Amino acid sequence: MKNSLLSKTKFVIMLCCISFLALAGVAGAIYYSALSASSKNTQVVYIDIYPSYSISEVLSTLEEKASLSKPKSFLFLSNIIGYSNEIKTGRYEITSNESNLNIIRKLKSGHQSPVKLTFNNVRTKEDLAVKLTKNIMCDSVEMLALLNNKSVYEKYGFTDTTFLAMFIPNTYQVYWNTSCDRILDRLNNEYNKFWNEKRRQQADSIGLSPIEVSTLASIVEEESAYLPEYPLIAGMYINRLKVKMPLQADPTVKYAVGDFSIRRVLHTHLETPSPYNTYLITG
Repeated sequence: MKNSLLSKTKFVIMLCCISFLALAGVAGAIYYSALSASSKNTQVVYIDIYPSYSISEVLSTLEEKASLSKPKSFLFLSNIIGYSNEIKTGRYEITSNESNLNIIRKLKSGHQSPVKLTFNNVRTKEDLAVKLTKNIMCDSVEMLALLNNKSVYEKYGFTDTTFLAMFIPNTYQVYWNTSCDRILDRLNNEYNKFWNEKRRQQADSIGLSPIEVSTLASIVEEESAYLPEYPLIAGMYINRLKVKMPLQADPTVKYAVGDFSIRRVLHTHLETPSPYNTYLITG
């Protein structure tokens, strides 16, 4: 009887040991899979996670962009860590040979990589809308609608014809999922930072407002692509303004005609009726 009981006890202990070893092996495999390289991309890549994405769409994006090699491990860890139900929109950097655990932690925390928002030599609102949305989730149609919205440009203290003066050409860092209206808020803040009291006084000393300076700068930039000529051209226009003489700036004629491909402004172009034609309008 004792021998039988002892045998059963040994058998149970043996089963427990086998089960423990099996579980340890599974846990070890999961741990190794979580920490070992999963992304097989040879260089840094960026993935975009949209608001509507499910965990399967995130996985598909990673497989396509980052050559994710351990999809089952990724799904398992996403469920364990709780990422599957907390997917955050954004653009994320995936480095070469990054592990599933690192990728999931990054995505779950919403630790995005900023994108560059760059624009210069903007001629029209349509042109600006395209440049502002080149690297962000918001599209140019939505942005253009805001640029043409009276309540929007009046909120910032501009009119329909002066709104473009708010956008100071530069390169800015923003997040990919920043909304169109937040982009405009940001650029308005940049405008106000640029036009500090000192710069406003400098503009006032030559009889111009910040908006007029921005407008004049855009005309000068369109007039010549040769940077050293800018001060000479600007000085010429400022002198004309001082004596209340028409600017007679060819870029304003192109704008009035609506054709920036014109290489030589003809007399017929100069007669185009428009509030922007500085051959006909003073100021």
